[in-house]
Amino acid sequence: MGTVEIARDMGVMPATVITFRKRAYAKLGVGSRGELFARCFQMLLTAEGRGLSGGQAPVRASRAPALRYAV
Repeated sequence: MGTVEIARDMGVMPATVITFRKRAYAKLGVGSRGELFARCFQMLLTAEGRGLSGGQAPVRASRAPALRYAV
């Protein structure tokens, strides 16, 4: 989903989405969407390696609105 579509869905201007994305990247210490996903994937693998997944099914985007948009 692109910036324009996210903005339309959220009811904000595309520049606002860009600002939110930049702030999120800064807080997380990442510089790109790819780096963000790589970090999330690594965290997922680490959590599963420690047995933190609990054997539960993965959360679908429809059940987790916060995961709906890629930052």
